[in-house]
Amino acid sequence: MAPTGEACQRNNVLLFRAALSNGMKSTAESVSESAFLDTFTILKRRPGVTRKLYKILVQSLQECMEADLKEIFSEENLINALAKVNGLSEEAIVPPDRSAWRPPGNVEEHLRSLDAARIKEECVSLEKRLNDMEAENEVLMNDVTERRSKLQALDEKMTLTLSKNAIALPRMLKSIADLEECMNIIES
Repeated sequence: MAPTGEACQRNNVLLFRAALSNGMKSTAESVSESAFLDTFTILKRRPGVTRKLYKILVQSLQECMEADLKEIFSEENLINALAKVNGLSEEAIVPPDRSAWRPPGNVEEHLRSLDAARIKEECVSLEKRLNDMEAENEVLMNDVTERRSKLQALDEKMTLTLSKNAIALPRMLKSIADLEECMNIIES
């Protein structure tokens, strides 16, 4: 004898509930005990306490999800929840050529993806600061180059003057000596 429509629907609900419960159990246990131990490094010296905390966490998480599931399966909430899920699924239509974003299994990668916008903002800010500093450095380099060229021109002018004076100096000394000799002759 084939089950009636109402009995078939109850069976479907039981199967759906069992599948959800199994999925929730897998979700609750998705963090391995070793990963949990690695997270709480303070408790590494006491692995027994860590195991107890892990079991309590998994059990508590599963009990909370089961309580939510029982609430959802109450007749009124089930209809509202299915209507809500249907509305969400209609809103969240992803084109077939595009895959939906899902967080990576690795928590660190997931946190990095959440920080991506902040990292991008900081990169833009740093790039702007770098461009400003480069422009400022360019102005300073032009100023230094201009001053160096002025110093080099002054150095060349002084070298030229000194080289001319090097020739004139002995002549001036000879003129001074001749003038002193003339003065001595006049005085005597």
